[in-house]
Amino acid sequence: MLSPQLVNAIIYCSILSLLSLGLSLTYSVTKVPNFAQASFAVLGAYVTWTLVSLSRLSVVENMLSSNPQAMNAAIYSYTIPPQTYLEFLILSFLIVGATAVLQYLMVLRPLKNRGGSPTALMIATIGVDMLLFSIINIYVDSMSSHLLSEVSSLSERLGYSIPLRLDARDFTFYSYDLMSSSGLQRAIIISPLLLIVILISLEMILKKTKFGIALRAVVENPNLSGVIGVNVELANIAAWFISGGVSGMAGSLIPLKFYTNTSIGITLIVSIFASSILGGIASLYGSIAGGFIVGVSETIFLGYITQLTGLSPAYRPVIPLIIMTIMLIIFPKGLAGIDFSNLRRRLK
Repeated sequence: MLSPQLVNAIIYCSILSLLSLGLSLTYSVTKVPNFAQASFAVLGAYVTWTLVSLSRLSVVENMLSSNPQAMNAAIYSYTIPPQTYLEFLILSFLIVGATAVLQYLMVLRPLKNRGGSPTALMIATIGVDMLLFSIINIYVDSMSSHLLSEVSSLSERLGYSIPLRLDARDFTFYSYDLMSSSGLQRAIIISPLLLIVILISLEMILKKTKFGIALRAVVENPNLSGVIGVNVELANIAAWFISGGVSGMAGSLIPLKFYTNTSIGITLIVSIFASSILGGIASLYGSIAGGFIVGVSETIFLGYITQLTGLSPAYRPVIPLIIMTIMLIIFPKGLAGIDFSNLRRRLK
């Protein structure tokens, strides 16, 4: 049986690696660090919240018409159906990917065409992040009111209050994700499997397709790529769509394990940047390594330090800041930029 701490680490590291992968992908193509990356994850998380909440409401409606006596038992024994997993992963990819493309087309591209500096573009992503945060909160409040209204309506039909909670803030779907046979969560399988599938898919696309070769050419030299006939604009759009989609899928897994709120992106963004900077912000594979190192540091390492010294877990956000600071001072290009052969010669 896996320890809860190890389960937390595996799920968190997988999610963090996917998010830093998305950040590194857009930075490789556009050279713009996207501060709205964490909001993409929050958007994906609330796609999951919407689908699971509607699924639970549907269960109540079906039981109300068929077997009201067994309704309470059905509410407390609810588990996320397999098709719902597939739905929130696909929908998160499409919705968040489209959102990322809109960010590029409506904000970043116009600024770049007007001669905006990289710093101006970076600040613009902060503005997009604030806008997304507001839109998500408006949606959550509106959808929450709608769902509560539906529950009230069903309660009136039944004659007593239905014990169905549809929390939109500080919620988790942990108990709906447990496998009855082992007591483990499906997320322990889904999150690393999703990371592996996306890595293999990106590897195949980048190295085995004409589009992938063109995208790599844009990363190396966008001006020369345009001269030889590569559609640089299409490559930028595709990179933003894939980046947003991957981040959305990662975010859709967050409620399965961790308490989720609309403001969770504020804490996530530091860890995402720390992972990308540690691995080399323009390195896709480095970002995966960075995600696991930062993730293990925030979970297993912090847990060990807490037990050893009594340090409060509230200091967790400090860990990625320390990692990011050290890497920027000593190895500003991250792990991907370290010449290990030269480093060994110096150590000798």
